[in-house]
Amino acid sequence: MGHFVTSKRDFRARAHSNPLNDAEFLVPEDPCSVDWSPFIPDIGTRSIDFVDLGCGYGGLLCELSTAFPEKYMLGMEIRDRVASYCVTKLEELRRLNNGKYRNIGFIRTNCMKFLPFYFPRSSVEKFFICFPDPHFKKKKHRQRLVSLRFLSEAAYCLQPGGMIYIVTDVEELFHWMNHQFAQHPLFLKKEQHVVMQQDVLLPYLLNHTDEAQRMKRRGQETQYWNVFQRK
Repeated sequence: MGHFVTSKRDFRARAHSNPLNDAEFLVPEDPCSVDWSPFIPDIGTRSIDFVDLGCGYGGLLCELSTAFPEKYMLGMEIRDRVASYCVTKLEELRRLNNGKYRNIGFIRTNCMKFLPFYFPRSSVEKFFICFPDPHFKKKKHRQRLVSLRFLSEAAYCLQPGGMIYIVTDVEELFHWMNHQFAQHPLFLKKEQHVVMQQDVLLPYLLNHTDEAQRMKRRGQETQYWNVFQRK
């Protein structure tokens, strides 16, 4: 059956990346004609359901893959070495688990700049934004993923009634993101007690991201989260 040999130590990268830099990415010209099958083998002609924006080392989608095998999922990561780790680990997971993990895939891209190039209008069911780069310095706030411009593009890609989930351990960033959503006319915040009672995805986002696992190992527990619905 072989041994799982992929290690994060071999793919270490800088924790931060400037999404405003003009790095070269192969971006689709027409989102309606993108062939996702090289990345997500079982997708056929289906649309992508879940998208993890800034997926890091891909732990969340690997967990969701087997929990929701009927859903098709894509992780987007801007850091080259981290995206390479995701692809390599996924290849090994498929090799060691025959027939599984064929409903997810990973690509390297800049989702802050190019989101509508990948997804047709009203096609995505859910976006995940888990532990995004806080860019603490005020002069770097424009590098934060969640902005009014970005939310307009995400709203374009989301199905009516689609969801965006945010999770962070940085309280100031949490308030910043909430403020951006509150200003945008196309999003409505879901009541947390309703989400906790009804949303089967929430426990995965709070417990199975790589960052959440790291927090547990350090004895940290405080996470800030919200869910916003596309009107």
